[in-house]
Amino acid sequence: MGEWKQLLPVGLAVKEAGSKGRGIFTYGQAFKAGDNVLQASPIALVVSKEGRGEYCHYCLSRKSANLMRCTQCKFIYYCSTHCQKQDWSLHKQECAGISRISPNLPTDSMRLLLRCILAYHKRMKSKKCVPLPNDAKWEFDLLCSNFDDTKLEGYSYMVKGVHLLLGEPSDFAFSFAMDLFHKISCNTFTVYDAELKSIGAAVYFIPSLLNHSCWPNCTVCYNGPVLNIRLLEDVADGQELLISYVDLLDAREVRKETLMHQYGFKCTCSRCCNNSQYSITGFN
Repeated sequence: MGEWKQLLPVGLAVKEAGSKGRGIFTYGQAFKAGDNVLQASPIALVVSKEGRGEYCHYCLSRKSANLMRCTQCKFIYYCSTHCQKQDWSLHKQECAGISRISPNLPTDSMRLLLRCILAYHKRMKSKKCVPLPNDAKWEFDLLCSNFDDTKLEGYSYMVKGVHLLLGEPSDFAFSFAMDLFHKISCNTFTVYDAELKSIGAAVYFIPSLLNHSCWPNCTVCYNGPVLNIRLLEDVADGQELLISYVDLLDAREVRKETLMHQYGFKCTCSRCCNNSQYSITGFN
């Protein structure tokens, strides 16, 4: 466990999870169904184009009638001056970039990559960051990547778009940005509002260590941009916490295809390995 301990709440630990690599396990105590066992703020967050003008781009409050638009880029919306100031460390360069390419608009994926790069530089300048395990410089050094050379052309387009947003600096590290986008592609969470409407995407560090099951014992829920992991059932001491990366109502073959295409692994959970298409508990 070592340095992971200071990054996790009491009762949880990062351990090896066999062929799945690392995972998050209960440690030293059991939990009850309904317990909120993990909470995390995003490394980077973007509101989708569809939600622009309806949600604050920092706290995600829904105040479509009272949101204030950034006067420079005219793209980002905030519910208050406080939220605008809190987001300025990341939006400052983003704002200049969006203004630079106007009337063209960046994709949500470009903005998420840009914000992750800006978060990296912010961490490198900070003297108050908690030390990371394995002497990692920042959180993404500890996250897995699903490298897929069939996606290189599309990813290269995203990276070039971010290079343009940053003003095409001569010291832009293309290989760093490309590697980062590979990690973002398999560690991004879809963010939902209280009505379970998809409103954006975000990257979270510790929650990205949670492994997948089509029969999960945890679910992801949100309080604004803060991600919460809540238990769906009682979990014993030493048991792994598992979430679903896919829509559980999808048919087995659809889930398998999605997991292989986006995350690069074959699911071996009980629902996927059951030979029957149906079970007494519902669809497999």
